[in-house]
Amino acid sequence: MAGDILSAEDFKSQAELVGTAIKELEDQILPVSVTEAEIASLVEFAEWMMLRMAGIWNSATITNKLRLQRTLFPNGLEVSQEGFGTASDPLFFAGWVPGVDAETSLASPGGFEPPLPP
Repeated sequence: MAGDILSAEDFKSQAELVGTAIKELEDQILPVSVTEAEIASLVEFAEWMMLRMAGIWNSATITNKLRLQRTLFPNGLEVSQEGFGTASDPLFFAGWVPGVDAETSLASPGGFEPPLPP
């Protein structure tokens, strides 16, 4: 085999087979296109849900509580004498950086009255 040369006909035949196989695989892949509006709706829903998580948790059945827990903390929770926590930050906290609250960091409005404390 080491010294064999592939004929032009064999090459063309194999290239067609590979091309056909690639085309079949490409056709099986569903095109994914997400619009900005869909992303905005998803973010809005996630914000709505996170703001109401305590109520959702309190009214959930045990089955749904376990689902929520697995969704929010896929790596599980660690429990120790000091309390509980996660080994790694959950996905929804990955981009969150603690900072100054926007409302408390605003300057006092100016005017004729003495300035208000910030």
